[in-house]
Amino acid sequence: MTTTLPHRIAASAAVSGALAAVLCGCAGADGGASPEPASPSSAAGSAAASPAGDGATASPAPEGPSEAAGGTDLDACADADCEVRIEEGDEIPMGGTQGMDRLVVEAADQEQVSFTAYGPGIMMSSSMGAPFDEESALYLNDVAIRVVEAGADHAVVRLSLE
Repeated sequence: MTTTLPHRIAASAAVSGALAAVLCGCAGADGGASPEPASPSSAAGSAAASPAGDGATASPAPEGPSEAAGGTDLDACADADCEVRIEEGDEIPMGGTQGMDRLVVEAADQEQVSFTAYGPGIMMSSSMGAPFDEESALYLNDVAIRVVEAGADHAVVRLSLE
């Protein structure tokens, strides 16, 4: 079968056009450039705007600071399974979990969270600086502490055993 030059050009143009449409459809409005790290407020807005079925759990964007699952009930963290709002100076009773009697919040703001753990014959400290994300954690023995939200004078943290 012999094709003529005009047919080859037309076929090539059609394939090129289809390929361009597919590639452009995948790029964002910025032409596919890498996104800047999201701020906490834009991350919340992005989560709310996620289409259903993309695997992400979307929830409405909060009007103000998020409500910690445990609120400010520091006693809820005695088993190292909680989400709580903390401020500098707070003491979280640990009830001997992982050899710690209590965690003292040394700093809790947009720049840093810092804890000192006390137990029988031990004292240890750990800090984490901004930027905070759900993947990062600081560890005191097997207790992981993740920053869920950070404000000017507080942080919401999630404790878990790992």
